[in-house]
Amino acid sequence: MRLRAAGPADADAIADLHTASWRDAYRAALRADWLADHAAADRRALWRARLGESPAARRVLLAHEASGALAGFVCVQPGADAHWGALLDNLHVAERCRRQGIGRALMEAAARVCQAETPGAGLFLWVLRDNLRAQAFYRALGASDAGSDLWDAPDGSRVPICRFAWTALPEPHR
Repeated sequence: MRLRAAGPADADAIADLHTASWRDAYRAALRADWLADHAAADRRALWRARLGESPAARRVLLAHEASGALAGFVCVQPGADAHWGALLDNLHVAERCRRQGIGRALMEAAARVCQAETPGAGLFLWVLRDNLRAQAFYRALGASDAGSDLWDAPDGSRVPICRFAWTALPEPHR
């Protein structure tokens, strides 16, 4: 596995992985017709815009398989919140690559970036209340449940979400 920073040319590959991940993990939360007919275009527009912005807004790191195929990505916004710290906005791993340590490696890389840019700050994310697999992953990395809210999802629905947080950035696995 090889990690590197994303650039504008990576937007469509990231969007494709993001769409596939949502179609898998969010199929019970988002409308099926939106996932089938609109998610891909929505995610492409999002990632093309994000990767065209100033790099100060967020950091996007990619994990590639030895073949060069995209295995996963993480998007983090250092210093996003004065209280909670950096926002882990996205972490997605291709289904074929799950349970190989890629998610953990991306989390560790994101934590290193945030620690370098905002020393001593925490890290948080929002996860769907019903996404128990993701919640178990974040708990295994030391995060705790820190509240709930509703997400105004791009399909027009309102989805229950939970905040998971680390009061200090997660330590790298040794």
